[in-house]
Amino acid sequence: MGKVLVLAGTGEGREIANRLVDTGMEVVVSTLTGYGSTLLPKNCVRLTGPLEPDSLTDILSHGVTAVVDATHPYAFRITSLTQEATARLGIPYFRYSRPRTELPSDNMIFYETDLEGCCRRAFTLGRVVFSTLGVKSLPVLVQEARQASGRVIARILPDQGSLAICLNLGLKPSEIIAMEGPFSQTLNRELLLHFQCDCLITKDSGHRGGTLTKIQAARELGLPVVVYWREPETGPSVYSDINALLEAIMERTRRKNR
Repeated sequence: MGKVLVLAGTGEGREIANRLVDTGMEVVVSTLTGYGSTLLPKNCVRLTGPLEPDSLTDILSHGVTAVVDATHPYAFRITSLTQEATARLGIPYFRYSRPRTELPSDNMIFYETDLEGCCRRAFTLGRVVFSTLGVKSLPVLVQEARQASGRVIARILPDQGSLAICLNLGLKPSEIIAMEGPFSQTLNRELLLHFQCDCLITKDSGHRGGTLTKIQAARELGLPVVVYWREPETGPSVYSDINALLEAIMERTRRKNR
């Protein structure tokens, strides 16, 4: 039935991998961290670590007949890299794009389409910024904090790599929250209060990423919110429904096997 490579940077990616395994397909799953790898189905090949152009091409060249890109909505680099590699090698590419959040209309919610603009805006609105942007965005945010004489409270995944990045950037242990989400509105509110934050900065990571509960907690406290806005992904290979994505993969497999 072919070998499918799943780039699983989200919970949906793990669900897709599980369901493909259940169909009897040979599934190879790539995750960035070892922690993500522990959450994968047993009956798959697991690859861990960042993918570079050469390593991705090598993987694709070993019998991969389709690729499912279920990486995070803001993992722009790996999505672009995968699209280029699959197009060059003639391998079918399927993109799972997490639906965007229907955000409330509010004059205390500010939208920026680039990371630098987000970070600048946050420190015009507050001095203690609660960040749920993730560790990859922290160098830009921390630099902006220093220029503005502000502080960053960083909520990150509880893994050694993320913690090391925070410490190497000079964040103090008292400025790091290592927890796995998503979180309730109540817990988000309590964290904002405990760390005396006066601004929230977040990505639109969709419902499963807890975007709305973060924003509701900040607005309950009267705090401004800066949203790193993403444009919708479009195209014939882009799916925001897992069932539709899996049906497309199965239909292509059926056509190929006729």
